[in-house]
Amino acid sequence: MHGQQEQAKNHGVQGSPLPLPAEKTLGGERVHQLKCWPPEFAELSHRYQQSQVRPADRDFQVGDTLVLREFDPHVIGDGYTGSACRAEIVGITRPGAWCLPAHLCVLDIRVKHFHRAEALAPARAGYRAEDTCPGQEEAE
Repeated sequence: MHGQQEQAKNHGVQGSPLPLPAEKTLGGERVHQLKCWPPEFAELSHRYQQSQVRPADRDFQVGDTLVLREFDPHVIGDGYTGSACRAEIVGITRPGAWCLPAHLCVLDIRVKHFHRAEALAPARAGYRAEDTCPGQEEAE
C-alpha cells in the first residue's frame, strides 16, 4: 500500500490508489487524464453514466483508458478533489456522426476502478445540484 500511496503522491493526488500517467504508461497502454465536474463524477460513482461527451481534441481510440479526475473550482489549490475514476473506452461516436458538432465526440465507457477521496466529503456536502458549471447555463 505504501508504494501505491507514494506513486499517487508523485502524480499529485495524495492518497489515491490510481497511477496518473500523462499520456502513456509502460506496456503501451494509452491513458488520457481528463477533468470531470462534480455532478458528472457523482453519476460515474453510481454507475449511472456510461458515456462521456468530450471535445474531439485527442486521438481517442477504443481500448484507451480514461482517468477522470474530479475537478471542483471551489476546492482550494488546484481544484482537484483527489477522487478519480479509471474507465476503458468501449465505443466512440465520432464528430459529425448522428448530428454531433464537428468539435465533439461521445465516448462509451466501462468503469473499471473508482476512488472517492474522503478528506473533502464535508466540503462536497455543500455542493448543490442547482450549482452550475461554467458554460452550463448556455446549454440549458
